[in-house]
Amino acid sequence: MAATITFSATAKYGYGGKQYIARIRGRDQKFTFSREFVGTKGGKRREDAEHITDECGLYVECDIDRKGNKDETYSYVLPARSGDGLVKQTIDKEDAMAVARELDAGHDIASCPTILRVRQALWDKADAKKSAKEAEDQAKLTEAAAYPEAQPTLVPPPAQQAEVFDPCL
Repeated sequence: MAATITFSATAKYGYGGKQYIARIRGRDQKFTFSREFVGTKGGKRREDAEHITDECGLYVECDIDRKGNKDETYSYVLPARSGDGLVKQTIDKEDAMAVARELDAGHDIASCPTILRVRQALWDKADAKKSAKEAEDQAKLTEAAAYPEAQPTLVPPPAQQAEVFDPCL
């Protein structure tokens, strides 16, 4: 079974049908992005949209708030770093526009310089966090070995003498 990613968009009461999920194919002069609408609308008042994908690409989820304002979230889907499965990562609109320009220039989504830069920054951050955690664990082990007296030891409580109740006292 192939790995899948689920996208969802919602609209608050009274604004059903205006939310969408789209795959961005490139730039468009009139609408900023050339979109392929992929979400399936559902719900009692058509207030939900959902799309399950196993394709790599650049996507936008457009939610509608209770005042009718759009809240667009841009994400890309690429194979995971380990090679098994897919990963979904959000990016800002400026990076999404740069990726759309690169798609227009003929780049594949996985080879777009903007995506590679963003992914490398995330990987560097994850690697730094992992190495900091490993260094912290190593420091704890070194400290434990250097100061064994500082380690808590289980000492049985001192034996207490049983008090005998003497009503005559």
